[in-house]
Formats: sequence, structure tokens, C-alpha cells
Amino acid sequence: MRINRRTAMAGIAGATLTASNATSTAGLDLGDPQAKLDAFVRMRCQPAGAKGYMWYAGTFFGKLHGEAAVPLLGISGFSWNRALRQPDGSYLYELQEAGYHTDLATGARLDRWQNPLNGLTVEPRHYRSGQKTRFTPGRVMPTRPLPDGIDFNGTISPARVLDDSVWISEDLLVRSPNPRERYANPLEYCGPYRTSTSLATLESPLAAVLDPDLDFTPCSLSYATVNSWRPWMLMGQAPGTITWRLMGRKLRSPDQLGEPLRTWLSDDHPELLAEG
Repeated sequence: MRINRRTAMAGIAGATLTASNATSTAGLDLGDPQAKLDAFVRMRCQPAGAKGYMWYAGTFFGKLHGEAAVPLLGISGFSWNRALRQPDGSYLYELQEAGYHTDLATGARLDRWQNPLNGLTVEPRHYRSGQKTRFTPGRVMPTRPLPDGIDFNGTISPARVLDDSVWISEDLLVRSPNPRERYANPLEYCGPYRTSTSLATLESPLAAVLDPDLDFTPCSLSYATVNSWRPWMLMGQAPGTITWRLMGRKLRSPDQLGEPLRTWLSDDHPELLAEG
């Protein structure tokens, strides 16, 4: 499917897709808020609440205030997600994931590592995490009231189109109280608040996004974070941040995962690889 030059230039400028010749075939207009949300879910997940799978990999950077960022570790991970459409057109969304910190040169899993930002030998904590949220046309919302003091702002961008591709982003901006008494080691304590910035951009072929009857919508992921120090880094209250830069691809099945990630997950988190 092709779109005209005018629409492509509108995509460059960040406009939503409105060109009738690009949307009339499927009867969809990605400028419509509900159609955009439905497309976002097709890109990210699988139809009818089935699990969608995502492989990703990238680099973990650390940055002391006033200094250049330093590449520290590799990241190798996997997630599944699903979204259930509600009568009001919103979606209940769940994501479960696990990931590993790796040597930048070899890709080997690192369970002990010398942090070059402070010279200390630390134990990187590989992660197993999950989230449950609600998607509305422009917002990502908690599914239950948050504890006092947590600031949460989640948004879903307009659809942006250039030539035969479409992009939609999800931004989660969070600040949480960080009580000192949680930490026996003062070097694990980064200060009275922790911040977490999650910036995910999905990219799919336009023709696939405009076809709601497909059983699989291909999708690539570009992802970045800007967060507080991880406690295991033992950075204390040194001013600075970490950044993850990840790239990923949606899979039809966990069977598409390569080694050694598949073996790590099978040994540590076999429930993540269960299909259905």
C-alpha cells in the first residue's frame, strides 16, 4: 500500500494519518482516537487477548552529573503482553518480562562486575517484573489507586506515518518516594525519591496496521529509559542517572528466541515461555 507525498510530509511533521486514500481500503482512520488505540494494541499485542511476545537487547549507560555517559553493561530480555478490550473501548493491559545484564564484549551473563563509576565490585540484579495498566486513546492509567506520593503520567502518542510505516509511542513518567529505611547499606540509597522514565516506540508496516483481521501484526521496538541509580550499583547519592537503550522485535512464539537467552529463561523463569 502506498500513500501520497503530501501525507508522507505530514508524517515527518508529526501529524496523524488522515489521508483518505491510505485509510479507505480498511475503513480505518488512524487520526480517530479509538482507531489509533486499537491499532496501537494490534502493534503491541496479539488479537483477542492472546499473548504477544517481544525480544529485546541493548546497552545500559551510566552518567554522573556533568560527565559524559559511560556504556556499562549489555541487556538481553524477553516479555509477553496481552490486552483485553473493555466495553468502553479501553484495554486492560498486562506485561510480564525478565532480563539479564551482560558483558558488553562477550554477551556473557554477569553475576559479579566492577562498576567503573565508583570502582566497587557489585552484583548486578537480573530482573523479573510485571505491570498492569489500562490503555485509553491518549492515556496509560493505573488499574488501581497508587500509594500516596507516587506521581504517574502515562501517555500514548498520535500515530505518525512516513511512506509505508507507522509509529506510535508510549511514555511512562514516574516519581516515587524512596524511604531510607528500606536500605541496610547506605550506598544502595539514592535519595528521597526514585524516578523512572520509560519511552517505548513501536513501528509496524502501515498496510498491516490498517488490516484489523490479521492474526499477527509485525512490530519493531525502540526503547529508552532515564532512571535513578539501581541500588545494586552502590552509587549512593552521587548525582547522576542511568539510561537503557533497547531495540526489539515482536515474535510469533518464544521458540524464536536465540541462545543463550532462551536457556537462561528456561532455567530461571520457565513460566514466561509458556504459550497460550
